[in-house]
Amino acid sequence: MGLTNEVDTSLLHQCFELDQFDNLLKPDYMDAIRKRREYLIWEAQVEAEKKRIEFHKQMKQETMNCHAISQRITLQEYLVEGSEEILKEIDEWIADEEKIKTLDKQQVDAMIDTWLANFTILQPSQFFKDHPTNDSELVCSIQTEKEFLMSTLEYFGLPKDYMNGAGHFPTWGKEKKDDKAAQARKRAAAKNQKKGKANDRVAKLKKARGMETKNEDDVKPTHFDISVFLKSFKRFIACNGELRSQARKLLLKDINRTMSVFLDDYNEQSFKKCVDVYELATRLVAEGYEMDPILVENLGAMLMCFGEIEHE
Repeated sequence: MGLTNEVDTSLLHQCFELDQFDNLLKPDYMDAIRKRREYLIWEAQVEAEKKRIEFHKQMKQETMNCHAISQRITLQEYLVEGSEEILKEIDEWIADEEKIKTLDKQQVDAMIDTWLANFTILQPSQFFKDHPTNDSELVCSIQTEKEFLMSTLEYFGLPKDYMNGAGHFPTWGKEKKDDKAAQARKRAAAKNQKKGKANDRVAKLKKARGMETKNEDDVKPTHFDISVFLKSFKRFIACNGELRSQARKLLLKDINRTMSVFLDDYNEQSFKKCVDVYELATRLVAEGYEMDPILVENLGAMLMCFGEIEHE
């Protein structure tokens, strides 16, 4: 019979659960092993949580990059950077009365394409192909860069279907009503008509044959009215991040005062108390707010464009 103090415990581990017996190790040594094991488990959990947070952070960032508001902010920053050249080119057209009469849609299309040459609408990246999601906030844009610009400027007064002539020369005809010279000419023409019917017959004959001569001021211009675009463009680039931050601080400075414009006759908040977002600035001024004139003019448009305000 042979005896030894060296025991191979591997076979015992395979056959029995020895953890409750400290795996046949000394207590101090086994305590160190347990603490090391707990630390490794904790470290793995922390690392897994970091990866999970980074993944969701990246997904949120990728989603926000494609959001319409984020794209509008990017568009605004891009246009602000090149606004000096854009405004200069438009002003040169408007300053030349003969040149502006030759401006047409094709030329404006080419100008806008040049202004937006380095701007690109972001679409969902390869990240979402590798990690599919059903996030309702993730969107794809079906608009071109030019269409996106036009739809954004509509918040700031640009008429819909502007590129096809809608909203051009909005004051034409209205100015003539207040034009005293035009009224004087109209009265003089009426007096001349009374002098004889012969002139009337000649005028009718010329009109029938298409030979009627018209005053240039009486004919609505047919060239492209770039001034409408200019007005909306200036309003858009004026509502930069600094102005938006100013508006946010102003509205949150005294929230009760801000909410007072939504109170009913009994000084209670009611869903029936609806306020036109474009009238909000006027109501706030009436409540005693001191607001920048630019902010008063553009607060409603700014909230609609950058604030994701729901409306009917």
